[in-house]
Amino acid sequence: MKKTDITKNAIIQSTTRLLQKNGSITIKEIAADAGVNIAAINYHFTDKNSLLTIIARRTCADIKKISDAFILTENLYDNVSTASELLINGLYEFFIENEKLISYFASSESNELSGIIKKGLYNLYSLESEFYFKFIEKLQSTDTPYENKKAKYLAFVATISVPFYGAYFSKQHGNCIRNIYPFDDINFREAYIEEIINIIKR
Repeated sequence: MKKTDITKNAIIQSTTRLLQKNGSITIKEIAADAGVNIAAINYHFTDKNSLLTIIARRTCADIKKISDAFILTENLYDNVSTASELLINGLYEFFIENEKLISYFASSESNELSGIIKKGLYNLYSLESEFYFKFIEKLQSTDTPYENKKAKYLAFVATISVPFYGAYFSKQHGNCIRNIYPFDDINFREAYIEEIINIIKR
């Protein structure tokens, strides 16, 4: 790997880590954590927003990976219990780790930055998304009418979106996901997953 690529990756990793920890960031903090000077950041990313845009897009890509593992499960209808557990646990752990980072983007004064996460989730889960069509396709073997399948999908997406909105509202109301939604209670999480399974298999 080229030295310039190593420096660029170090800057991205430092920015991500600081946002996860603090929920805020300055160029000076990034430079100190990455062990580079401010000029190096400007050289690689032009400005702070360009750097943050990369991180926001990577965040959306990471969420997509977790979702893809669910929707690509072979014979989803028969394996929905295992797939749902992996999805909910995966999303929960991701949003807990990135709660402050997501809150930062969601409440950003930059419409461009705040829009990346929101648009990313829309593109991932909307009724025009690949996820939606694969979800419906997985249920084609059932006798459920199409409109009911669509309703199942929307109910499903609403339930898996809860951790994201917990992160979003934590910034606005001063609470964290754990206080808003008790996903750290394993019994609650198991009950939550069970209800998601019921939505799909009912």
